[in-house]
Amino acid sequence: MSPERSHIPGSRFRSSLRDFFLLTWWQLLNARATALLGLLLFSVFPLGLLMFLFFLGRDMSERTRQYILIGNLVYAFAMNGMLAVGQEVGWHKENAGFDFYATLPISKHALLLSFLTRAVLATFIPGILIMLLARLFFQVSLPFSPLLLPLLVLTAYSMVGAGALIGLYAPDTRAAVYATQFMALLVAYFSPLMVPKEHLPAPLQWTSMILPTTYAAEAWRLLSRVEIGGDPSRLMLDFVVLVEFVFISFALIEYKFDWRK
Repeated sequence: MSPERSHIPGSRFRSSLRDFFLLTWWQLLNARATALLGLLLFSVFPLGLLMFLFFLGRDMSERTRQYILIGNLVYAFAMNGMLAVGQEVGWHKENAGFDFYATLPISKHALLLSFLTRAVLATFIPGILIMLLARLFFQVSLPFSPLLLPLLVLTAYSMVGAGALIGLYAPDTRAAVYATQFMALLVAYFSPLMVPKEHLPAPLQWTSMILPTTYAAEAWRLLSRVEIGGDPSRLMLDFVVLVEFVFISFALIEYKFDWRK
């Protein structure tokens, strides 16, 4: 490619898109060795919590079971990628792991998006596994909606962006691990994933408004008609808020990610 052509916007976009696909495919191939272990680790918490709640309330109604299942699925799709990318970015930052990528003729945007996309794709396998096991062992299924796929993609990207931010701002790998684990516990127990928002204490109702998972769970329940007394007009608001979380996190990542230094 000539130097003159490299400055053409269309050519630069095609080059970045090619870099993104190659980098994502490369990272997926490198993750094959630990794919099974990652699947087990990322599935055990939401699946274990789901089984505990279902065993605890054997006489729960179908709607209540669906409510709990959606909460666990949102956790699986949102938090698994956040944990993985946050700790990996923290390790790369501490050990100069980005120095290798800095030697390649690739764009920063392609590298960032490939890291986040690899983590997002890894969240879908545990999520699908939980849905299958819930249907097989607990006879709980959820209605399908065409809007479900974009909702899950937005949910995953909003939280992997938060994980990347934690990894970039953490002083070392240990701090990144502690911070991502703390975020995972905060979302699991202090946000309206398993219980309705109005049943939480007032302070938690306010803090839950800054968590993307709150809007993801509400949107999924509205799509599945599980949200009792929910306002269908809030569905568009939930999508808009999730999009805003994604763009804000991407902007903060790009501002902080100085990969060639």
